Amino acid sequence: MRSLAFAAALLIAGPAAAQSALLHGAPWQAEIYSNFSGWTGKDKARPQYAREERCGGSLIAAGWILTAAHCIDQDQVDRGWRVRLGTLDARDGGVTYRIDRLVTHPDYRPETKDGPPLNDLALLHFVADGQTDPSAADHPPIPIRLNGSRAGDGAIGTGADVTVTGWGKNKSGKGARFSPMLREVDVQTVSCNLAPGYRGKVNAAMLCAGAPGKDSCQGDSGGPLILTYGEPVLVGVVSWGIGCGNGSNPGLYVRIDRNNYLDWIGQVTKANPKLNRAN
Repeated sequence: MRSLAFAAALLIAGPAAAQSALLHGAPWQAEIYSNFSGWTGKDKARPQYAREERCGGSLIAAGWILTAAHCIDQDQVDRGWRVRLGTLDARDGGVTYRIDRLVTHPDYRPETKDGPPLNDLALLHFVADGQTDPSAADHPPIPIRLNGSRAGDGAIGTGADVTVTGWGKNKSGKGARFSPMLREVDVQTVSCNLAPGYRGKVNAAMLCAGAPGKDSCQGDSGGPLILTYGEPVLVGVVSWGIGCGNGSNPGLYVRIDRNNYLDWIGQVTKANPKLNRAN
């Protein structure tokens, strides 16, 4: 799983000539977390938000979160993992929902010693329950638009300005810490095949992005990669990487566009979630 390494300050506006896509925050940002309470050992010494944090996600339609397939499985859904929306602070606020359906991409393959996961996407359907603030219905969360959903959208090439957000760790290795506040970091898309650790291991459905000392890392998996300026548009999902912010191997993202996963996402989200609980 990934996290934001050496992230810039939260929700920084871009250059004066271009409006930041995060100018009004990130209302589509979701946190997937464990509500387990029987912590023991070293976990008890960690802050509660750090114990609970599992992954990020993006609200893409009413009741639907897009995340990474490696973030969650059916057993974890059955044990009560939840979705939180509407907060920048993982310690407080927001509205929490019950996950009632998990749909993992049918061709998902977990990470192996030879390379990254393939088709690393999952969709979560959520519903209000007794832990959900009843007033949330008066202010429904705002989904983010998917790249490829409009005729003018194109595939993202190299050199594009993109931004990733999450509550993950600030670096890899010893001393790394989860962030209680949502952070963002601006990076650029690069050729995956130029990264020494990725050659021969990536495909056209993957997108790479990074910048010197900037990256995503453990804890940000499943979170959104969006266009930095203009209308907020989801172009990728945090998936994998080698280290955090090490320069030579940028973050690896699942590409979202008309040729990659848009049809599958549409088919799942338009289906009746009550008809099939399992993936």
